[in-house]
Amino acid sequence: QQRLITIAIKQARILSLLPFLNNEKQFERGESAARTAGLRIKKGDRLTLHLNQNSNTNSKAD
Repeated sequence: QQRLITIAIKQARILSLLPFLNNEKQFERGESAARTAGLRIKKGDRLTLHLNQNSNTNSKAD
């Protein structure tokens, strides 16, 4: 579990270095809010999926 936490921290550091894109000017506020909420959920799912894949590969190696 400690290894997974360190991997998550490393990923968070990498993601924090990425530039933040503000696309509110292209869409209306209602649409942009809905889109960003959907994207946040997808990113979270990707992160947990990625962490689950790492834990699966780690458990196979053990």
